[in-house]
Amino acid sequence: MLKKLLPIFWMALFVFVPGQAKAQTDVRDVLIIWSNGDLWSWSEGSGITRLTDDGYHYSLDRSPDGRYLVYTAFADLMLEAFERNDVYPVEINLTNIRLHDLQTGEVVEIAGQPAEAIYNRDEMIGYARFNPCWSPDGSKIAWIQIPRGIVDGGGWQIAIYDVAQGVTEVVADHLPGPFGDAGLIGSIGLQWASVGLITDTFGGTDDNFFGQALRLYDENGTFLAQHYVTTAQGLHNWFWSEAEGAIIGYGAEYETGKAGYFRADPFTPKDEERLPESIAVTVSRSTPDQLAVHVVDEGMEPPLRWWMLGEDTLP
Repeated sequence: MLKKLLPIFWMALFVFVPGQAKAQTDVRDVLIIWSNGDLWSWSEGSGITRLTDDGYHYSLDRSPDGRYLVYTAFADLMLEAFERNDVYPVEINLTNIRLHDLQTGEVVEIAGQPAEAIYNRDEMIGYARFNPCWSPDGSKIAWIQIPRGIVDGGGWQIAIYDVAQGVTEVVADHLPGPFGDAGLIGSIGLQWASVGLITDTFGGTDDNFFGQALRLYDENGTFLAQHYVTTAQGLHNWFWSEAEGAIIGYGAEYETGKAGYFRADPFTPKDEERLPESIAVTVSRSTPDQLAVHVVDEGMEPPLRWWMLGEDTLP
């Protein structure tokens, strides 16, 4: 029943946006919907438009001015391998980064695979990339990547793309990696906030901690601080809140098992503060098992936010 009601709810959110009544649709007023690996746009004047069509697009983020989307897409050589049922047994994918201009419709691949890339059931050479995100000023895009099968590839890395220059630089490498087991390999989350780049890794550490670690880096890749999540049983759908000056995430308390929102200070080594149940929370990106609705509200700071919609989560 909820799935049938969701499209109506999206439109209700959109119609009451301040400044909606315009002669021509402003690109900032275009709603972006992610579902089952593809992207759609919706506007009051144009209705629904499908933006992608092969079902393998993930980890989208929208530029601060609302004009551009950045997201990951499976590399073509992977899709070709799927067609011939020639799939590598480890659960990690060769992915590219695409920049989509909502105003012109132009799509540019800003990070592809090297000439020596290979993907089949026996061998994988290339780059797996995750979680692209915009800098707060919209001038750069960062993502997590790991070279696969490349000699001295540098392990898990943070790469930054300068939009004006069209140049990518690896600013940090050999990051602490995620936990993997039985062919399943996790990834590292990433968000770019005013305080810096925040990574999210679940795994072990050199100081005998096993769990979720949130680490802070500056845009030059310099490590600044880390926070081990210890009060909550992991923080999900977390985001940086300018108002709180901290990370806000959803989780369950270890001692009571009660779910709710928690505040984590990246400059403190551990422990989170449980927030009052009445707090109004918006989150900043989509995840593969949820739908994302982008809401424009010029009275909010920052003015562009994401709502998360899923079977069990409503704003």
